[in-house]
Amino acid sequence: VDRARCRVQDEWSGWLSSGTGAALASANGILYPFESESRNIRSLDGIWNFRLAAENESNNGSTGKWYEQELQKTGPTILMPVPASYNDITEEKSIRDHVGTVRYDRDFFIPKCWSSKDTKVWIRFGGVHYEAIVYINGKLVVHHEGGHIPFQAEVTSVLKFGEKNLISVAVNNTLTDITVPQGEVTSLQTDNGSIKIQKYTFDFFNYAGIHRPVLLYTTPTTYIDDIYVQTDIHEDNGIIKYSITIGNNNENSSNVLVSVLDRDGNYIIRDVNATEGELVIPQAKLWWPYLMDPEPAYLYSLQYHVTASNGGMEDIYRLPVGIRKLEWTNDTFTINGKPIYMRGFGRHEDSDASGRITKLCLLLHGFKLL
Repeated sequence: VDRARCRVQDEWSGWLSSGTGAALASANGILYPFESESRNIRSLDGIWNFRLAAENESNNGSTGKWYEQELQKTGPTILMPVPASYNDITEEKSIRDHVGTVRYDRDFFIPKCWSSKDTKVWIRFGGVHYEAIVYINGKLVVHHEGGHIPFQAEVTSVLKFGEKNLISVAVNNTLTDITVPQGEVTSLQTDNGSIKIQKYTFDFFNYAGIHRPVLLYTTPTTYIDDIYVQTDIHEDNGIIKYSITIGNNNENSSNVLVSVLDRDGNYIIRDVNATEGELVIPQAKLWWPYLMDPEPAYLYSLQYHVTASNGGMEDIYRLPVGIRKLEWTNDTFTINGKPIYMRGFGRHEDSDASGRITKLCLLLHGFKLL
């Protein structure tokens, strides 16, 4: 909980060999895409085209090179919201209980102003259940397994700036003995032939689809790739230990400036020139849970400026940071030196129609009820 980052590392051995060209490598870190003076974000959420793949479709979703043209040109489609689970959007049993691959696509435009030698463009999926294979303009850009974590890839070289682009996604919901959660697929003989049946032992429905936002975002060519943060307390001082990883940093020649601002935007520490170190906040306002302080959940802003030594665009990234210290013994858990008793329960995200997605209205309503 002290690490203010989310790192994803795919464990599969290589890109699929599907004749679509080499896939583009994804970043080592996967920072949440906040906008800044140097970063733009464009959402691809909305209504996509959707179709079930055939029962005998290969798991990698590449059969027939369907992704090289729009789905609507190769057969019937239905409209599908993204993000959402596809299972309960219609009343079709074949869609609700489908086991295997489905196909999504939509078109989108990239502004000409994103076409710059100083700019990289990234595609980011917040979560796809369970396996996702993503193509842009017929080129494979990323393959990811794991339904509850984000993934991304740099896609600058496959985009058409100032023109229409096509994104196509194959999604496979099959669970096996090596997926998380686990499951198995069996066959059932019916009057209409053999059908696949997904079996599992967990106590919730295996919702599937593109479950989190889909974003395009930009960074400079030399950019902030990953951040590590750990906080501590010493007397009245707050301690922020940090390190930063820079992408496309040739010979470690980039200039880094780190600052800390309070909640009102006032500088507490300004322009420390180091990729890692320890920042001391005098008389720090600590992060406390609700009801343990008049100002619970106080957040500072850790601000990074990175510029390549040979010039180019500056990258700016701001990370919210709460200063707290967690300790425990065999019988006590403390936060900032005070004992705390934690209460909680399992809260699934499942909701009517949309399935396993985070609806902000329901999320905030639930917090208010709690």
